Amino acid sequence: MMQRYQDRKKKETLLRSSGGFMLVELLVAMAILSIGLLTVVQVQASVARSNLNARRVAAAAGLTQEKMEEMINLPTLSVTQEFVNDTGNPLKADGTSGGMYFRSWKITEASGMKELEVKVTWTEKTSRSVILKTSVVK
Repeated sequence: MMQRYQDRKKKETLLRSSGGFMLVELLVAMAILSIGLLTVVQVQASVARSNLNARRVAAAAGLTQEKMEEMINLPTLSVTQEFVNDTGNPLKADGTSGGMYFRSWKITEASGMKELEVKVTWTEKTSRSVILKTSVVK
């Protein structure tokens, strides 16, 4: 009788100390993994938005630089006082018509110098713009 009791105790001890996982341990591990994966997804979405914004700002800066170089290379510059809209508006990043960028410029004169200002605007959630200014003697 005593032998049977000891055998049963040994079996119970072996079953309890087996190397398997309990349900609670599995649930905790899954919760930790889920939190980690959600964080990774949020960071990835944020990086994608930042990348898109950077591409749009770079495209707008390229459009302002292109127009500024064009105006600087003209033999003469006519003063405009007010902003003049690009005839191709809205523009794509490559300067062709049909995009999301609106380019305008103005030329003023002060102290014998021409002041050039080129502005490119676009709308995401809010209106954004890139402005480039310089002065030249012509």
